[in-house]
Amino acid sequence: MKPLQIAVCALFLAGMQPAVAQQDPVRLSLEEAQKYALKHAYSLDYADMEVRAASYRNRELTAIGLPQINGDISFTNYLDLPTTVLPANAFNPAAPEDELVGVRFGTDYTSTASLRASQLIFDGTYFVGLKAAKTYVRLNQYGLEQSKNELRKNVTEAYALAAMASEAVQVLKDNMKSLESLLAETEKLFDSGFREELDVNQLQLQFSSLKNAVRQAERNVDITRNLLKFQIGMPVATPLELSTTLDELADVSYMPMMLERDVKLQGHTDILTNETNVQLRELNVRAERMAGAPNLGGVFTAQQQAFRNDMDFFSANSDWFPNTFWGLQLNVPIFSGFMRHNKVQQAKVEVERAKRQLEQVREGLELEIATQRANFASAMEVYNTEKENVALAEKIFNTTTRKYQEGLSGSFELQQAETQMLNAQSSFLQSAYEVITAKAALEKALDIQP
Repeated sequence: MKPLQIAVCALFLAGMQPAVAQQDPVRLSLEEAQKYALKHAYSLDYADMEVRAASYRNRELTAIGLPQINGDISFTNYLDLPTTVLPANAFNPAAPEDELVGVRFGTDYTSTASLRASQLIFDGTYFVGLKAAKTYVRLNQYGLEQSKNELRKNVTEAYALAAMASEAVQVLKDNMKSLESLLAETEKLFDSGFREELDVNQLQLQFSSLKNAVRQAERNVDITRNLLKFQIGMPVATPLELSTTLDELADVSYMPMMLERDVKLQGHTDILTNETNVQLRELNVRAERMAGAPNLGGVFTAQQQAFRNDMDFFSANSDWFPNTFWGLQLNVPIFSGFMRHNKVQQAKVEVERAKRQLEQVREGLELEIATQRANFASAMEVYNTEKENVALAEKIFNTTTRKYQEGLSGSFELQQAETQMLNAQSSFLQSAYEVITAKAALEKALDIQP
């Protein structure tokens, strides 16, 4: 997530915290925050639901090959019995041969109880579908792993932003404490006639600006922690403390190893995902071909029928008449007007597209890894440079402060040195954040998983 996006989300989250009873804060390291997110994050819940839905879909398809049993009971009341037309000479030999007579057969009430069972014996598309369903489950599992990798990266960025906000507060407070002491000393010198009022006013202005900066920085701490809680799926109202400092997150002592790590794309989650997609497309080709093969099924039906002129279906002297049979049904596709042929060709095109996408993903990963390694190397260089700049700016400020106290420099030089030091400290914090996020992006590109 980019810093600008993070800031926008943070401002949205700032007003989401309701009033709740005081509770002990939850203290999390970066690793603990990532583990918490893997259990509670909204984005991961959705990916997990996709896996579970695919698993149930697999079971649904498996059930098609199991016996299907259904029962039903029907009741019919004939307000007018059906009429059948027969030759009249069947009843009256003297009737003309072309004379017809209407005859009604049946009873006023009919009831039927049926039990039907069917069993798929052979269907090529069914067996291909079973394999495709299992492959689809695996595809969604890889999607879940991709979501986990993205989540770890996002949590790292949000945690680093919150840690940077906390560190910024401490830096500003340290500067404010130093400036407050210097202001008090200058006011005493002014009262004694050794300093001009301009010097006092200048320091008061600097001190007032620092106080405002501290208040804003403290609000940023709340905002960034709310964002972190949102990322990991923690209620925004829950108090949260960070146990990993920005310096610990930005420890670059072991980071050169990241630049030398071998690239192995074969087991990369993105590659596995797209390879599985190719397999699914190939199975679809097989399924379309098997649609032209015969399929065989068996059926069994048992019925009991009752015919009455009164509503006495269950009386002791009333009969129910059985009707039981079984059979086989063989469907043989003969000619579909080339429809099946064209479906197979469409499926083949989808295979070609999936293979092309796999090739594109492989090349894209190589480019992404090279880019993220370059970004990480640059971030490390900037971090080390900014660290040296902070030490140098603090040295300049301390020297200028000492000269100011000795009356060898004025408030303008002091203000300039302080601004320079604050800018250096701010740049250092930003560079630390960039190192952390660059490392997280490189780990995601390399598919490094804890």
